Amino acid sequence: MAKISELLFQADNGQLTMPDFQRGWVWKKQHVKKFFNSLYRDYPVGSLIVCPIKSNDGRPLDSVIDGKQRLSTLYAVIRGKQPPWLTDHDVTAWDLHFNLQSEEFDVASKERMEDPLWVSVKRVCDDTQWWHEQLDTLDWDSTERALYSQRISKLASLCSKEIVVFRLPEMIDVASAVDVFSIVNRAGTRVSEGDLILGQISLEWHEARETIEKRLGLWRDSGFEVPLEWLLHAMSADLSGYESIEYDSVIKTGRAELEDCYKRVAQATEELQNLLRDQLGFDQSQTTKFNMGLVPIVSAHLRNGVDMTVEAARPYLGWWLLGTLWRRWSADVKTRVNADLRVVSEDEGVEGLMRELRSRSEGLKLAPAHFEVKRSPSQGALRLMRIMTRRCGARSLCSGLGLSFEHVGDLAGLQMHHIFPRALLGKLEVPKKQIDQVANLAFIRQGENLKIGAKAPVDYLPEYEDKNPGVLASQWIPQERSLWRPNRYQDFLEARRRLLAEAANSFLEDLLGRPLTEF
Repeated sequence: MAKISELLFQADNGQLTMPDFQRGWVWKKQHVKKFFNSLYRDYPVGSLIVCPIKSNDGRPLDSVIDGKQRLSTLYAVIRGKQPPWLTDHDVTAWDLHFNLQSEEFDVASKERMEDPLWVSVKRVCDDTQWWHEQLDTLDWDSTERALYSQRISKLASLCSKEIVVFRLPEMIDVASAVDVFSIVNRAGTRVSEGDLILGQISLEWHEARETIEKRLGLWRDSGFEVPLEWLLHAMSADLSGYESIEYDSVIKTGRAELEDCYKRVAQATEELQNLLRDQLGFDQSQTTKFNMGLVPIVSAHLRNGVDMTVEAARPYLGWWLLGTLWRRWSADVKTRVNADLRVVSEDEGVEGLMRELRSRSEGLKLAPAHFEVKRSPSQGALRLMRIMTRRCGARSLCSGLGLSFEHVGDLAGLQMHHIFPRALLGKLEVPKKQIDQVANLAFIRQGENLKIGAKAPVDYLPEYEDKNPGVLASQWIPQERSLWRPNRYQDFLEARRRLLAEAANSFLEDLLGRPLTEF
């Protein structure tokens, strides 16, 4: 337990810190009013959870893992100024007043400030002497004077109230701290490992959050979603000598080395983004999220001097695409990435990475089953289809124009088209997960919506093939027209999956520079 006055004193003296992973000031007026109403009436107001840490000069501090909104509210209202840990929100607007008659709280207004029944919470908590001097000037009867004086005393005692403070063990591991925050703060923003680590390194490198978030935002605007955890893991690999992605190396590194590492990794990441755009056709019309399989590629560049040039990097891109399809980084991520990093640290190149991939899969060649999946933005099969559409000469069904990356403006975007229309399959009562199969999708240019309604492919595909011979083959659509009939939908899916798998293996082998059977 700790008195509110003690917590505010600790905040004034820098003994309480607020980790960067916590939300900023998000409470509204109603939250502030309800919180002080509960405090005044002795209702439960929650607790604080703090984690013992050390400052840069070795002083023991308490980092507030949970309770930022409550502590910020107390500080803003009782101190009447912005808390030290808030720099981007004007909380001084919460000049809270208390009504002696109704015992309600509300934000100050001109009318309330001129009404003697409304008193400033800050002023009462600072000193009540002014109240007794003012009391003699007011035309209240003895009963009112006694009642209101009692309520002033109760209000003034708020700073003496105690709040439960839970202290976590010293040197608690990151995963446990994440669990604690998530359990007690289910209604709030879920904290991640990256948030916790960034909060810790900000103690050493104060501008870390602003610097890193700005860079992540720039990448996001250019079409690449790079998770904070991804960047921190890439930095961990760099600082550990490319042996692991554990966070210890980041936490234990001084500011100068941290900044140098960040600059190295950020530059390598941007070079990789340019390579992905150039070789795989990624563009701003579709956000590309980095998965952990790209960490070893950045590490190979930094550790072994692998050039981010077409000739040197294409095999690594082929390995990454294949690993994504084989779901290498969908489970047991740290173990698998660390295994890849060991290959990198021993300078075994793509040969070693492919060997590691083969040891954990049923083979290297893709099978039709890899395309037996439902459409999803993060689905590896759909991403590979988009890449092949960009890089293998696919053409838009209706216009016959190419879908390569070289188009600009509105024409640069791709739009998905259901070969067997949803309306048609819905009438046939085909399950939705079957309707949205990747193998039922083709790509057309942005703005070229096909107005086909519920027509079966057999009723509209011949027209597009006659106008633009070869357009169907360019998107790996089966040529056997009997498969285009509604009653052959499942057969159509099976046939197209075979075509997609064959095309995908050929494309990957082109990136890798040799047949998959040779690895």
